[in-house]
Amino acid sequence: MKWKVKFWKWTLLFGMLGLLVPAVSCIHCFILGGNATGAELLLWPSSIMFMALDVPSPASTSTVAVVYAIAVVENVILYAVIGALAWLQTNFVFSLFSTRTKSLEGSSRG
Repeated sequence: MKWKVKFWKWTLLFGMLGLLVPAVSCIHCFILGGNATGAELLLWPSSIMFMALDVPSPASTSTVAVVYAIAVVENVILYAVIGALAWLQTNFVFSLFSTRTKSLEGSSRG
């Protein structure tokens, strides 16, 4: 049970980070008037969906809101999946290391 709680907390933390990145990027673009940089595009890969808003006539407000919402939700899910996989990999490596250390301790005593 303790294992699952740590896993879900870690996954939630990465998901929240996936929400923070678009928020900071939007603040940078809208309030400060900057353009998206390569680092922002790397950290928010689902922002490529904004190409759907590049139409000859201005897109409706509802379309813009839906595209932004989908891009943010996709980023949160992507970050959560990456966090979950990183936690699983790290836990696996540490369990292998712990098992190997215990077996080495047992063989040196015997």
